[in-house]
Amino acid sequence: MAGKKKEAERVEDTPEVFENDIDLYLQMFCEQYGIEDMTQEPQSRWSAAMQYIYKNVFKNGCLKLQGKLEGYNNDVKGLNNSSCNAYDLDKVNRVADYYIYLCNLHNKGATIRGFCFLTGIADETIYEWGRDNGRGLSQASSEIYKKLITAYEDSGENKLWSNRNPVAQMAIQNRRFGWNLPGVSKEKAVTTARKPEEIEQMYGNDGKTAIPTLPED
Repeated sequence: MAGKKKEAERVEDTPEVFENDIDLYLQMFCEQYGIEDMTQEPQSRWSAAMQYIYKNVFKNGCLKLQGKLEGYNNDVKGLNNSSCNAYDLDKVNRVADYYIYLCNLHNKGATIRGFCFLTGIADETIYEWGRDNGRGLSQASSEIYKKLITAYEDSGENKLWSNRNPVAQMAIQNRRFGWNLPGVSKEKAVTTARKPEEIEQMYGNDGKTAIPTLPED
């Protein structure tokens, strides 16, 4: 009976169930704290909501891999004999998709820290997936990192698009297409500035030729 119960629990822990539970506890969080429109709440309140959901949905370790590792490099000693406290990457990937969707829906930054608040996965684990790049652990874990870091950058860009300040719009163009922002030209001038002795060699040091100077702020 115990074995059947455990099997039933594993069947229930599907991505669809996770999505429903996340929605449920996000709604409960909003009701508990009198939030009528989450899109108007600060990012810190969103982070608190993710922590609230974690305590009620993921704290029991339901994202952990059960039994032997699958999809990992079995040449790594010991990894093919136990779960090694690893995660079910298919579930984590689906939760990541839903987390990004919710962030976009509620106009919040899709940060890696926020995803860690939601799932209980350590920040360092996520960044290790990125550093590994599929070499020793899993290509799937690397793809999850890439998805999260791309969403992180895109959510920041979306915030700029929502800003009517033209400088914010130019920041997007600079990031995407290398357009110059106010101050960028100066930055280029600084990075290409020559040393004083090089300038003296170019213009001479006879006291007759003026040595150009950079404009002041």
